[in-house]
Amino acid sequence: MNEDATIKKLRVEYIDILKGIGIILMIMGHIGFSGIFDFYIHAFNMPLFFFVSGYLYKTKLEKKYKDIVLGKAKSLLIPYLFFGILHYFVYIIINKESNFLDPLYHLFFMNNEELPIAGALWFLTAMFFTTLIYDLLKRKIKNKYIFLAIIIIIAITGCLLPFQLPYSINAGMVGIGIFFLGNCLAENKDKLKILITGKWWLIIIYLILNGLIFVNGYTNMRTGEYSIVPLFWINLLIGTLTYWNVSIWIQNNSKIYLINKLSTLLKYIGRNSIVFLALNQLVIMIISTIINLFQIDNMIIFALMKIINLIITTVILCLNCNVMLNTKLKKVIGKS
Repeated sequence: MNEDATIKKLRVEYIDILKGIGIILMIMGHIGFSGIFDFYIHAFNMPLFFFVSGYLYKTKLEKKYKDIVLGKAKSLLIPYLFFGILHYFVYIIINKESNFLDPLYHLFFMNNEELPIAGALWFLTAMFFTTLIYDLLKRKIKNKYIFLAIIIIIAITGCLLPFQLPYSINAGMVGIGIFFLGNCLAENKDKLKILITGKWWLIIIYLILNGLIFVNGYTNMRTGEYSIVPLFWINLLIGTLTYWNVSIWIQNNSKIYLINKLSTLLKYIGRNSIVFLALNQLVIMIISTIINLFQIDNMIIFALMKIINLIITTVILCLNCNVMLNTKLKKVIGKS
């Protein structure tokens, strides 16, 4: 294998690790590890996935735009509809006295809040609009300065709109700006490689800079909360680059037995992130319901149960993912 092929292989692997870390942080947030933890991860965790997608983006001018649209519909909208409807039927079974029309409305229209069980599904429609609008702009606008100006206008408008658009389009607009940043890193990775070396000392520097997250107010792409907008953009970059370097460090040290096992797990999760994103809240709800039957008052044991919840949820999701990958259900997660 030549050097370029080796670099490409490593790049894909550490990006899978990065996505796996992002999914684990998301699951921890949904379990409810703490208010401070929730505050911290919302500053960068979902933006991280837009950044990664931008980094991996390649302009395919030889493909017709309608084929790009159909491809993204297959990989993003089909999973959204499948898992959304699945969760809706579970919702109406366990909430017999609820208004069944409200969650259906949110599923098919205003999905930035009150989705039935799987609130994280908002990401799929937001990413759908992000990738298609970005690709269209790349095709139509050749002047890089005009392109940059339009990206900035769309992203800032998404941050400042005082109302929510359907299908999490607001988040998708902000995602276009983040997508662009990821794409810039990919196109200038040789010039910017000092930012992503994976060295332990660089990770420490980034972790210290993560303190800026707590200078800003609460942020949340799904609900359109950005507090001090410039700080939001700074913090999402710092947070993303922190765990980007952590991922490279894990990949570089995967010869160590325990790190190798961690790396293998994170890569599996990262490669199948849609399954984990779509099903984690349902699994967490079931496990949390069982745990709550014990009425635990001791804070230490309560915290331990959250860790156990995380482990059991991850194991169940891995098993579910394995089933889907080995049956016809793989088609609903964009696998051929």
